Amino acid sequence: MANRRPIVVVTDCDHSSLELERKVLDEISPEFVVAHCTTEEEVIEAARPPASSRGALAL
Repeated sequence: MANRRPIVVVTDCDHSSLELERKVLDEISPEFVVAHCTTEEEVIEAARPPASSRGALAL
């Protein structure tokens, strides 16, 4: 398996910064995707990794 960066999907953020999340997850150097989701379908779509990647982690 190639050395791919993990994907962290933030689907519901009620604060202005992701600095805390970035600090906590800094060790794994993830790619952050921020999506403002209001439905289950939107969460599923936001957490779907790009075709070139697999294994998103939804927060």
